[in-house]
Amino acid sequence: MSAPSPPEDAFRARCSPGKTDIASCSTTDLERHGSHGTLTPSADEPNGATTIRSRRRILAYCLGCTLALAAPGLPGRAAELAGVRLPDTVQEDGTTLYLNGIGLRTYSFLHIQIYVAGLYLQHLSSDAQEILHSPEVKLLTIVFKRDVSAARGREAWRTGLQDNCQLPCHLDPSVLSHFLDAIPAMRQGEAFSFLFDQSGATVRANGKLIGTIPRPQFAEAMLASFLGQNPGSQQLKQALLGNHEADLRGKSARDLERR
Repeated sequence: MSAPSPPEDAFRARCSPGKTDIASCSTTDLERHGSHGTLTPSADEPNGATTIRSRRRILAYCLGCTLALAAPGLPGRAAELAGVRLPDTVQEDGTTLYLNGIGLRTYSFLHIQIYVAGLYLQHLSSDAQEILHSPEVKLLTIVFKRDVSAARGREAWRTGLQDNCQLPCHLDPSVLSHFLDAIPAMRQGEAFSFLFDQSGATVRANGKLIGTIPRPQFAEAMLASFLGQNPGSQQLKQALLGNHEADLRGKSARDLERR
């Protein structure tokens, strides 16, 4: 069996699954190589042109490479926004969570950058109500881009909770007071994390446990401060929700076209 030619090696190097330079899997590659990186001239066509069937196999192969790289949860991949990198997946008590969306919180018409937030879910979704009411594990990570005093942080949380906990939602005043008192000042580069499950929420600052809130309704109001009807930022809400329904519709349309 003869060794692959240099052009075939180059094709494999660019277009094999796991390679990052998929953009260089070009139209020329598609026209010259088969689905396994070998030259596939057609005996029925002049100049060694590939058949239509071969081209479809090639396209499917390269598309598969691209989709594999774009899929959430691949080791070593991360999302980056405003200089903040968040991993595509995290593990919480043995549960894999996938980055659903990442967004930037800004302030005033000057668009002062406050923090970058990432929302992790067990299953990707762009339905805010579905996410809020889901019993599955959820994680909200916030990385600060500037210093925020404890007083400003507490006021922001108070407003967010009040705006998004409306009847029949009710927050126990003592729980609210205890939560707000525990909010520390945050410095640029420091991170907050909020882990939500069926029992409530766990809050950490820079990996240090601040406290647990064994109140599911309170925990839902916390997440609703970002995803509810009256979030602090509609732009951040949409970024955290991603656009997964549109992605699925596009995938279905492509599947129909292939048929």
